[in-house]
Parts: sequence; C-alpha cells; structure tokens
Amino acid sequence: MLKNAILFLLAVVFYSNLLAQGSMLDHAIAEDDHAHKHPLTNAIELHFAGVTASLNLKKDGSLSCGSKSLEEMYLIPLKAKASAGGGMIYPGYKDEFILVLEIRSDEELTLKALETLLGKYHEMLSEKSTGTVIKRAVRLIAATKNGKAFEYKHQSDFIFQEVPFNELPDVSMPEFSGLCGLNFRKIYDWSGLGAMPNMQYHSFNSGVKVAAKKGYLTRIYNFPEVPNSMDLFLGAGIAYLQIKDREAFVRYWKNRKP
Repeated sequence: MLKNAILFLLAVVFYSNLLAQGSMLDHAIAEDDHAHKHPLTNAIELHFAGVTASLNLKKDGSLSCGSKSLEEMYLIPLKAKASAGGGMIYPGYKDEFILVLEIRSDEELTLKALETLLGKYHEMLSEKSTGTVIKRAVRLIAATKNGKAFEYKHQSDFIFQEVPFNELPDVSMPEFSGLCGLNFRKIYDWSGLGAMPNMQYHSFNSGVKVAAKKGYLTRIYNFPEVPNSMDLFLGAGIAYLQIKDREAFVRYWKNRKP
C-alpha cells in the first residue's frame, strides 16, 4: 500500500512537471485512435487532449471500436486512469479528456446501446443536467459519420452530441453538445500555404466566433496539417485540432511561437 502511494505521488510530480513545461497538447485530439498500433496509450503518452474513434453496434448488441470492444479499448482503461489520477486522466491537468465516438452504425440503436453501457462509468463521465455541465474526467461526445446533424436527439445526461459547424441551432444549447465539428476541406479549398483567401478567411473566422458566442467549442478536422494553417486556426480560436500525424504535431507544438 505504501509503495503504491509513493509511486502515485511520484507520477503526480512527474506529470505536473511535464504539464508545467507546456507539453500538454491541450488543443489537439488524436484522429482514428482505434486504428492506431497502440490505441489510447500512445495518445496519453504524448499528452493529447482527447481522441476520436469509430463506433459500431454489432449484431449481438455489443459496441466496438475497430477490433476491440468500446469497453476494452477505452472505457475500462480511462476509468482506471481517472481513479489513479485523482479523478482526472492527467494528474495536475484540470480539463476533461475528450472522447469523440463517430457512429458508423444505426444512429438511434447505437446511442441507446451506448446509454445502457455507460451505466457502469458515470463516475468518470461529464454530465449535463438541469442546464449545466458537471465536469469529470471524460467528456464523451457522439458524432455522426460525415459530420452530418443528428436525426435522433438523444437526451442522455452522459452523452454529448456534436453539431455541424455550418448548422448551429438558432437557440444556443451548449449544455447539449459543447462541440461543433468542422470538416474543413468539405467547405474550404485552401492548401494551408500562404495567406488564406480573403473571403474564405472571413467566412471561417466569423463562423468560429459565432460558435464561441453561442457557447460551442469547435473541433476542426480534415485540414492541411502544416504549421501555417495550424497557427491561423489556433489564432482564430479553434478549440481542438484533430491530428493525423501525431509526431509531427508534437514537434510543431514544441517549436510554435507563444
């Protein structure tokens, strides 16, 4: 028991020092984590703020992310890390870990199965109830394939549904979602090099500001992963860059201008 306590304290000090040095990638989410050689483990070792993974409802009623079950790949290890980290995934870091599950199977049936499964994990999941958000270790966000709007307005307090960047509701409901998803290349054709064309920049910049004003954080994906574009996106107020090339982003983050 004493040995475990000492190891835990050493881990807290180690991670707190890393975070203090700015190594926390607090604006980056690792893309298609379920297909990675070391899912979740690698993303956490690199200090990503979250991951995305495909979610499928199988014929036997179970939920899978790639070759493994959702529980085995994410829920069980995240619960263990939250327990060991004093209630958060990264000791010394107070923000939620973002778990974006991109639904590939029937939307309504998958969400219903997900709600049932999450009963065992409520203590680590952020919750939206009575119009407010209770932050815990993990915010679980359901997204549709191709970034379309949800047809099924599921009301689970532990499942946040992402809304499309260009389809924000007229009435602000950040407690329902908190994230809007921007499929960059679906709307814009900028290569990421040089200046972003004027009309595209103003459309993009005003869209990010409107989302923020309504209380939504923007997750941008399918974009040119070059320093110039990422500097622009972060400067405009993008909350999360969805990253394919993890190692390149770590280098960018380390060398970026304050």
